[in-house]
Amino acid sequence: MVRLMQTFWLLLGVAAVAPGWAAALVDRPNGDVRAGTSVDGAKPVRAGQRLEAGTVLVTGPSSNVVLRFDDGQATYLHEKTQFFIERYSFAKDKPAGDSFVFSLVKGALRSVTAAFTRRNKDAYALKLPQATIGIRGTDFMVMIMNPAYLSVNSGAVAAINSAGQAVFNAGSLGIIPSPTVLAAGMPLAAMPGPVVEVFSAMGALPMGAAAGAGAATTPGAAGASGAAAGGGITGGVAAGAVAGMGVAGAIVSGSDDNTTGTTGTTGTTGTYTPPN
Repeated sequence: MVRLMQTFWLLLGVAAVAPGWAAALVDRPNGDVRAGTSVDGAKPVRAGQRLEAGTVLVTGPSSNVVLRFDDGQATYLHEKTQFFIERYSFAKDKPAGDSFVFSLVKGALRSVTAAFTRRNKDAYALKLPQATIGIRGTDFMVMIMNPAYLSVNSGAVAAINSAGQAVFNAGSLGIIPSPTVLAAGMPLAAMPGPVVEVFSAMGALPMGAAAGAGAATTPGAAGASGAAAGGGITGGVAAGAVAGMGVAGAIVSGSDDNTTGTTGTTGTTGTYTPPN
């Protein structure tokens, strides 16, 4: 009887904390989408599947998936992408304990954060080989082609590496050359064609209500809002960038200010080694 009761309480305890183990729900898997604790051991996912922290996701050619996290943020993984949910901790009534740490090893993604994510801006970090991305409440896209490229639909992101910090506001396009070179803004005309195509496709995706959140306050932000609503980079973010909003003057380098804050992830920049 004692052993039975011990087993009962153990199972009850597992049931009570299990929701904290899971981080994301698989939504709209298309094609070859696999997940597991290693790339080699990854297995096909199914719609509605729950994923835990420590999960690696891999998308094959012409394949993609949307991940919907418990705090409301959504992440779209493009084809030929490898993404790692390194750490995920979320409790609705305990914002100080929030921790959302991800790694994009290769490929491309679009991330749309939610109100819960924005309540503790230092909690979010997206690690790339070239830098760590912190958020300021945002909708942004990243593609790794060595270097990495980014596009900010709304809000702002900070790219941090050993060269310092660069902040990109809504409507900005940017490049992160390497872990030792500071990220910089760039015009649409200088961005590689394949990157423009991928950003256009991802920017036109319906990501849910969060994708259109936030009112535009500048021409660049208005273009970004158009992209988030479904216009894509060609009719949205790029339009703002070409008009000069977000590229010249929208990038701030060096120390933090009251607007940008800090991400607290500088020490881990560029150190991620994908599991195998």
